[in-house]
Amino acid sequence: MLKEQWGKGDVKFKNGTVQKNLELQFDLNTNALQFKKNNQNFAFVDPVQEFTVEYNDEGATRMVLFRSGYPNIQAKNEGSLYRVIADGPKAQLLNYKTRKVKELNTYAGPQKKEYQQNDGYLYTM
Repeated sequence: MLKEQWGKGDVKFKNGTVQKNLELQFDLNTNALQFKKNNQNFAFVDPVQEFTVEYNDEGATRMVLFRSGYPNIQAKNEGSLYRVIADGPKAQLLNYKTRKVKELNTYAGPQKKEYQQNDGYLYTM
């Protein structure tokens, strides 16, 4: 997950509708946005154009923006959600985070799992 705790945020869908003040969490393993309603987790059926989410980071409130609709690059498609680092009128700096489980084998010990996070950056005009 982007953050373990759920954050409040707004979601804009590709059809133009907007949902405000939802409990959101972004899964880095699947690049999928989830929302919580009545203490149950759900995935969105309609394609997400962009979303913002606020969360607490060591006592400070942070807000992040994610957006889709960028060109196909490697295993990513137009539905992939990128974090928007800088959003200008002519150019944008984007970040694509992934987190994968890596299994570690130790001699004469149990198998352990470790999360490995990767960051990729994209500059668009």
